[in-house]
Amino acid sequence: MAHTALKMLATRGIPLSPEATHTFLVKALRALQVHGQHDNCLYTLLNVVIAIIQATYRSIPHVPRDILLQVPSVMPEKVERFFGTLERPTSSDRNLRDALQSLVSPIIARPISEAGKQQYKIQDLRPLLLHKQERQTSDLEGIYTLFST
Repeated sequence: MAHTALKMLATRGIPLSPEATHTFLVKALRALQVHGQHDNCLYTLLNVVIAIIQATYRSIPHVPRDILLQVPSVMPEKVERFFGTLERPTSSDRNLRDALQSLVSPIIARPISEAGKQQYKIQDLRPLLLHKQERQTSDLEGIYTLFST
């Protein structure tokens, strides 16, 4: 719903104030931190963040840039690369979403299903199946061993 409302505001030419932009972006990033582990929520929230940034980066570019720079473990080069991708007219929604996801990946939680998984790396793995040597038996001896208990 927020995504649709932001697009409607942008098409009507109604600018967002810096305070509203700050609030929307922070809330969307917090939602991404909490619910980003689920694929459906992740893509929806990434689209909301992109819509907020697209609606405001031309009029007040410092607010989205400052907020993205406050994400833990983010490098300023990644933020500049994201805004470069945003300004390119040929960039698709998927390119923007991938660039933003790589930017905010430190705050996205791991899925609960993978929380207890351990990564195993076995360096020297011997063959599991051992080849048994077949011994020569006659047909009668095989039948005898089947019925002897």
